[in-house]
Amino acid sequence: MALCCINCFLYDYLKDYINKHGEEADCEYCGEMDVMCIEDSELKELFEPVISLYNPIDISELDKEPTGKVGLSLWERLQSDWELFESDDEEQQKKLLIGIIDPKEDISELQYSGFTIPKGFYSHKPGFLIIEIEYLWEEFREEIINTNRYFPEKTLKLDYIEKTLPQLENEIIPFPTKGLRQDLYRVRRSGWDPLPCEEMGKPPIKSSRHGRANPKGISYLNLASDKETALEKKRESIGQYATIATFNPKYTLKIINLNRPSVTTPFGLEEDTEEIIEYSQILFKIGEELSKPVKPGKEELEYIPLQYVCEFIKKQGYDGMTYKSSKGPGFNIAIFNDEKLICKETELYELQPRPFRKVE
Repeated sequence: MALCCINCFLYDYLKDYINKHGEEADCEYCGEMDVMCIEDSELKELFEPVISLYNPIDISELDKEPTGKVGLSLWERLQSDWELFESDDEEQQKKLLIGIIDPKEDISELQYSGFTIPKGFYSHKPGFLIIEIEYLWEEFREEIINTNRYFPEKTLKLDYIEKTLPQLENEIIPFPTKGLRQDLYRVRRSGWDPLPCEEMGKPPIKSSRHGRANPKGISYLNLASDKETALEKKRESIGQYATIATFNPKYTLKIINLNRPSVTTPFGLEEDTEEIIEYSQILFKIGEELSKPVKPGKEELEYIPLQYVCEFIKKQGYDGMTYKSSKGPGFNIAIFNDEKLICKETELYELQPRPFRKVE
C-alpha cells in the first residue's frame, strides 16, 4: 500500500473523497508534499464499478487484431475514456491503478509477435458506449407515433434517463461570472418598429403550435444562444424586418444539455454505472433528433417522441434544455416557464443575406 493524493486525479469526486477521508501527508506517487492523501487501496470500492465496464482480452485472441492495434491496457483505457489521471506518465498511471486494485497484481510484461504487451489488455464490454441506439430509438418512435400514443410498451427506460439527467445538468444564472452565457435571444417578424418586450414572450396557448419540444396547446419560450442563430430561424423572410428580444434569467435555471450530452464522470453512479453511461448515448440521439430539419407537414407526428422525452425532463423539475440549432452556429434553449426570465430590451433587424443589418 502507498499514499496517493488529490493531485493524482482530475475528478472532483475523487478529490472530495480524499479530502473527506484522508489526511495531510507526502504523496508516494506524484511526490507532492504536505497535501491531502489516502492509502491507494481505500479507493478500490470507488473504482470497481468503473473497472467493471471493461473486459480483459485473452492473449490468444490478439492475433485477430490489426498489427499494432492490439488494444489498450486498463490504465490506458481509463485515461483514454475518462482522462482520469492528472499525470500523463503511463508508468505512474499503471502503478497507481494496480495499487488501488490489488498491490499483489503481476505487472510483468509478455512478448507477443515482436511487441511488448503490458499484461492485462482490456476492451469495452459489449454494449458499453455502443448499444443499438438507432434500433432502440426507432422502435420507440414507431410505437409512440403509430401504435400506443400515451402508454407505449416499448418505452425507453425512464428510470435510467432520470438517473442520467444530473450528469447533463448546466446552470444559467443571472450573473456574468459563472454558468452559461446569460443573454438569450428570441426573434419575431415585425414591421418597421421593434415589438415591445410584452409581445416577445412565449406564444399564447390558443396559438401554440406543435414544436420540437412542446405539444400543441402547451407553450414554451424558445430562445437562441446568440443573435445570429435566432435570426437564421427567419431567413426565409429575406427583405422583411424582425425584432430580437434579449432575455436574462431572474433566477438560476437548471438546464439539461442535449447539445452533446455525455456522462462527465464514471464515479458515484452506484450500481447502475453501465446503464447510465449507455443512456447518455440515448440522450445524445435525442439531441440529434431535436436538431434535425423536419419535412413541412410532417411536424405533428415527427415531434411526438421528442415531446414525450421533453415532458419527462420537465417533470423531473428542470427549467429547460439546450440542443443544437439546425440553422445557426449556436444552440437553442427551450424554457418551460417563461416567468423565470425577463426581457431586457428589443432591437429591430432587417432580414437580408448575411450579415443581418441592425436598424438604428
